[in-house]
Amino acid sequence: MRSSRITSPKVPWFDISVTLSSLQRELLIAMTRHNIERSFEWKTFEMRWAQPPTIEQLGEMQTKTLLIIGTQDMADNLHTAKLFQQVPDIRFARSMGQTMCQR
Repeated sequence: MRSSRITSPKVPWFDISVTLSSLQRELLIAMTRHNIERSFEWKTFEMRWAQPPTIEQLGEMQTKTLLIIGTQDMADNLHTAKLFQQVPDIRFARSMGQTMCQR
């Protein structure tokens, strides 16, 4: 069974437990609910894809690049890192056992 306790990310300036235990808790919940409901009403936008696809142009990048990735990152991020190996002047920084979004 999943815990219903909300935890905050390891960010020193962000502590959701303080917000959820404050007098503004109900307001925070109402605002969040309102914003989520409004998002269903938003008009969609037309997607415009670059031609030729930008992924095919990675080998033409002329800037120094640093890609930081966690060794336990999501498969999509790990796949993107492999694609970026085409970049001529790229360095990779791998954070052992980390993900981009720590829980």
